[in-house]
Amino acid sequence: MATVTQKQGSTRRAVRFEFQAAADVRRVALVGDFNHWNHFSHSMRKSPAGPWELTIDLAPGRYQYKFLVNETQWVTDPKAQAKASNQYGTDNSVIEVK
Repeated sequence: MATVTQKQGSTRRAVRFEFQAAADVRRVALVGDFNHWNHFSHSMRKSPAGPWELTIDLAPGRYQYKFLVNETQWVTDPKAQAKASNQYGTDNSVIEVK
């Protein structure tokens, strides 16, 4: 799930991503076209309430992303605004930042 908040005095937006994972998950990364699909630049943190979370700043636009779980499993966001097909025959999650 992604939540967008406008940053005061900036054209960029704070976008909070949240992912609910099984208890045995050790690592979740947010990977997308905003970070050139880099597996290591956006590691998420497990919150005390349970879900994995990360807030990043994004300029307005349309972005595709996935969660990478334990460095092996690509997972789409079940609460994404939309999905888009990719060249691997699967879907990416899509967020529109306004």
